[in-house]
Amino acid sequence: MPDPRLGERVCVYVQTVPGKGVSLEEIVSYLKAQGASVMFLPERVEVVEALPLTAMDKVDKKILRQDIAEKLEAESKV
Repeated sequence: MPDPRLGERVCVYVQTVPGKGVSLEEIVSYLKAQGASVMFLPERVEVVEALPLTAMDKVDKKILRQDIAEKLEAESKV
């Protein structure tokens, strides 16, 4: 996600199984157990019903970047 000071910060988009959820703390704990660097730990989690896909069936990161930028802008106006 965009950050005015750092340029970018880590945000994770998650598509969960219906009826199950996941918290930021669970994700961070899992990544730490896997040996992930602190630089790559997410600071925010966004749960979605379905991830947007490109015509090649890959996750459309452009749409995700636009989505989080819009959410951050809306939050800053509150």
